Amino acid sequence: MVRDTTETPGNATDQGVLISLALKMLEQQRRDLKWRNIRMVLLAAAIVLAPLFYLLSILQLVGLGPDDYAAVVRIDGMIGGEERLSAQPINKALTRAFEDEDAKGVVLLINSPGGTPVQSSLIYERLMSLRQEHPDVRVIAVGEDMLTSGAYFVAAAADRIYVNQSTITGSIGMVSSSFGLTELIAQHGVERRVIAAGTRNARMDAWLPMSERDKDKIESVLDRMHAHFIASVKAARGDRLRGEDGDLFSGDYWTGDQALSMGLVDGISDLYTVIDEQFGVEDLKDYTPNRSVLDRIWPTVRVSVEGLFGVVDRTPFRLVPRI
Repeated sequence: MVRDTTETPGNATDQGVLISLALKMLEQQRRDLKWRNIRMVLLAAAIVLAPLFYLLSILQLVGLGPDDYAAVVRIDGMIGGEERLSAQPINKALTRAFEDEDAKGVVLLINSPGGTPVQSSLIYERLMSLRQEHPDVRVIAVGEDMLTSGAYFVAAAADRIYVNQSTITGSIGMVSSSFGLTELIAQHGVERRVIAAGTRNARMDAWLPMSERDKDKIESVLDRMHAHFIASVKAARGDRLRGEDGDLFSGDYWTGDQALSMGLVDGISDLYTVIDEQFGVEDLKDYTPNRSVLDRIWPTVRVSVEGLFGVVDRTPFRLVPRI
């Protein structure tokens, strides 16, 4: 018997499918091999670069970093006891900045609407103390978008304050705000029950009506805190302040150029112009707390590599990005 070897259309289709699957498998294997090689290269680079980064950090300490720089501490956000910008980490950073004997001065770079009076006062007082401990170290405050309330409290302790002409500046005042919801619970038949050992523990309870005595008490506390704020600003700014106390300390705020005319600030400028004109430097060493490891190590790596290999970078070295 003679076997018919002629392929049927069905057989040809099956073979095509098998060939297509085989090609896809080969392509997938090539991709897997490619990414495996990439991962191996990255792992090898990490193994090699980790000790190099450590070595370059040591080289930074022995003089391959920038020769002339100012120390900078950023205050960017709300100042408060439970905030990242509480007095404890900021004061620690300021102390380190003042103790840096190679820094040409200290810069406070502030972009903050303020915060709690106690935390702001603690930073102010530490700054005043550091200025007495290090009389040869000048500290300059530079305001960005906002320099108000507790942030201005802090800035007042600097030797000089510079802002942009549109920086919102001032707000030397105190405020306490809450809601009165007594009518709301009355409409819905809700009874508020408060049990306290003292007779005046519930002054600020939003669900209870506020008496004139409660209001007077709160105002008296705010007045005393406001008086502390005013006295601190006057002690720091002195005869540079111009205008009536009723305007300066009303709690109002102004643009940077208006604040300049009132003596609340000393000039209109920006960070890099300030460090150039005040300290004669172009570089900054950042002492701001809670910065990432990568942020801290990259400037060291860059400058050290340039020093080792003689690379000339026409862009000035910056530890703080340009604004």
